[in-house]
Amino acid sequence: MNALSPSLLDRRHHGLWSLWEMLKLDSVRFVGLMQFTAQMQVLLGNNPAVEDENAWAKMRENCERAAQTCEAMGLVLSAKPLHSLAVICQADARGWPKEHETHFGDAVARIRDELEIIVLLELDARERGYFEPSAPLFGSAFSAKFISGGIFELDEAAKCLALGRSTAAVFHLMRMMEIGVRAVARCLGIPDPVQPGQRNWGAVLKKIKDAIDTKWPTATAKSSGDGEVFDALYASLDAVKNPWRNATMHPANKYTLEEAEHIFAAVRGFMMKVAERLDENGDPKA
Repeated sequence: MNALSPSLLDRRHHGLWSLWEMLKLDSVRFVGLMQFTAQMQVLLGNNPAVEDENAWAKMRENCERAAQTCEAMGLVLSAKPLHSLAVICQADARGWPKEHETHFGDAVARIRDELEIIVLLELDARERGYFEPSAPLFGSAFSAKFISGGIFELDEAAKCLALGRSTAAVFHLMRMMEIGVRAVARCLGIPDPVQPGQRNWGAVLKKIKDAIDTKWPTATAKSSGDGEVFDALYASLDAVKNPWRNATMHPANKYTLEEAEHIFAAVRGFMMKVAERLDENGDPKA
């Protein structure tokens, strides 16, 4: 009777679930629930021995776990008869009451009905790597330094890629680039833009270029240290401005999955380089 492992349920008790966690249907949890129903049907036919207290205790435990699994999957109506079944599966039960079969039959019927209104999404290994990465996609430095907005945009972009929403993924990647641009500008001592016209990428990049040329006016100064770092960062920003960021703002432009993954890799390289030198507030200053 080990259809449902406690490990499948433990994580829902260690904090609030995110929206994505609530929407995701764990295939292992789903299979465990199906195994439980199959094993209970076998027990119904075998009429378990009254004197076997361990069997009744295990049955009661598995009913509760199955009910909790249903709740975790959003099958709230299916959970109710399972909770009731757990209550009457006592170690001192006498025979196999008809109500066991009634509650179990209700649970199976409700599970079937509720699953009919749930859409199951299948992710392959590559897609799951975006949706539920085993390590920070942009490295630990980015995760530690861009916690206000960068992590959110990365998570959204990655999940859009996992679900095949390539144009939406590029949109979030460009929002992330804006966070990177602002961080670089702050590091160079450039105030955040106030007027709408000042938020244009071209205007911001011009200020960044002017600041770089002021701090490191010669080719020699730009060949080492911070001069080299910021000169390289500016080149990356200028390259991405026209073909990607400006085009993304126009509804007529759409991106294939291959294009979105290419942009994802380029933004990843840029943001990881930024995170090596500074955080989202531009610290330490140049």
